Amino acid sequence: MHNDAEAGPGTVERLFEMAYRKYSQRDKWAVIFTHYDTLAAFNTYAFDAIGPWDEQLPQYFTDNDMYRRLRLAGYELAESCLPVSHVGSATIHSDPAREEENRRTFLFYRDYYIRKWGGEPGHETFERPFNQ
Repeated sequence: MHNDAEAGPGTVERLFEMAYRKYSQRDKWAVIFTHYDTLAAFNTYAFDAIGPWDEQLPQYFTDNDMYRRLRLAGYELAESCLPVSHVGSATIHSDPAREEENRRTFLFYRDYYIRKWGGEPGHETFERPFNQ
């Protein structure tokens, strides 16, 4: 869970129940989202199956890279629609040095992601990194 988010009453328990059900039924699932990945349940077996994180990418883009790879491997990424509120970027904005670093590097990492997957997160066109 993001440190600038708050789960609604019963959300954590209901998310756990959803994940346990998928696990028990042996579904091929990777992530159950709430408010995107503000609070999420992860199937670590799915992450192990697709390999390590792309260490060239920071926060936002590394998550999207992993989600792209999971989808291509046939894993389900589901939205739970459970209530979670999120302030959004409170962590980045709380530290001026981190905010400046993010501002300077965001476009660089965005470009790398586009070159790797043929589009921005959610609009990728390549099925293999760098269209290999």
